[in-house]
Amino acid sequence: MDVSIIVPYYNRNDLFGNQLESIVRNDYPREKFELVLVEDGSLDYSQEELDRTGLRAKYVWNEKKDPSIRIPPRNKGIEVAEGDLMIFLDCDQILQPDFIRNHVEFHQSSGREILQIGTRKDMLPDQDVTKLDTAEYDEDVRAKLFRTIRSDGEGLLAMWANVWSHNISIRSEHVRKFGGFDDGFRHWGLEDQEFGLRMQREGIEIRYNPAIEVHHQYHKPAWGAKIRDGWMRNCAYLLEKYPDDPAVRSILLMGEILDPSVSVTFRIDKVRDLSLPYYMRMEIVCHCLAGKELERRFLDVFPEDPSVLFRERKMKW
Repeated sequence: MDVSIIVPYYNRNDLFGNQLESIVRNDYPREKFELVLVEDGSLDYSQEELDRTGLRAKYVWNEKKDPSIRIPPRNKGIEVAEGDLMIFLDCDQILQPDFIRNHVEFHQSSGREILQIGTRKDMLPDQDVTKLDTAEYDEDVRAKLFRTIRSDGEGLLAMWANVWSHNISIRSEHVRKFGGFDDGFRHWGLEDQEFGLRMQREGIEIRYNPAIEVHHQYHKPAWGAKIRDGWMRNCAYLLEKYPDDPAVRSILLMGEILDPSVSVTFRIDKVRDLSLPYYMRMEIVCHCLAGKELERRFLDVFPEDPSVLFRERKMKW
């Protein structure tokens, strides 16, 4: 299976260099994959520089319109990609040597049409990127969710809410048929969840594969009131796009996680724990609306007294 790895890039030369090296080291046959780098307004790279890596690579330049929007570069990457499978990444992640192969094998062995999501390990500050096995990380909160409910996504009706486009793959034919990322989202967030929602509504199953792992290099996060405001604006657009689907409104349950008074920093363990019961509240809503019984294991994400977590952050249960 031929693969296109689509990476939007903007002013991350200190981090993307490590990612590029990890792509070069991947054990998937060179002739079977291509890197599509879409430089979004910066001028750090060129086709000549990518050619020197020995990779099959395409360099695309995009005029950047908004610092928080990655939709145009991703869609430009989709336009020029030639692979049978598209893998979407951010430019600040380091890949395992078997990364591409694991993406491909899951699609080939599943026997189903799927959108596959991998996991992201968030490196803590001051870690040695050459020693990934001994580095310290924050766990992907979705990994904790799937481990707790003992599921790869099967049976979850709100699985689309777990689609984050920094490590996903899908057959190119589905993207061509059902469309790429909706450029009606003009601020930060939710364009990847809407992409997942659209694919799920078209019968594409969303599955989580913990073997597909990326190491997210630490950098200071952009977190606060501006992010939440942008997310809420995008949320309004999402609800306008799907006015007849009440299950979509359940995404509002996640909005409080982005409240800057709660998410003071990216590394508040309580906030990461809170996202689990919030997601399951979404799942409960979706199951009720669909008239489906909720399995007991889905409720295991709640602590014995879940209101404690919410009271600690002055949040209403």
